[in-house]
Amino acid sequence: MYKTSQVAAMFQVSQMTISRWVTKEFPSFFPDTAKVERGASRRFTDEEISKLTLIATMRKEGQGLDAIEKALSEGDRGTLVNPQTNALAPISQYQLT
Repeated sequence: MYKTSQVAAMFQVSQMTISRWVTKEFPSFFPDTAKVERGASRRFTDEEISKLTLIATMRKEGQGLDAIEKALSEGDRGTLVNPQTNALAPISQYQLT
């Protein structure tokens, strides 16, 4: 499981951006465990990371919220790339720095 700070670093966005994606823009795609009260630590599973990967990728491509929501609804998920090798990396092997 990953902390919000780790996820934000992974996607090079702020922790507030991750929080906004999960609680305001795409809340129906994240279980209640990913939505916690202020001050508590949020933890993300590998499945949630794959959803966030798709969101981050589509946002960087300039896609709107409707397009992202449609992709998530259709079961699309993102895949992490190892920044050192530029190769696809299973989330369990992705090294956070």
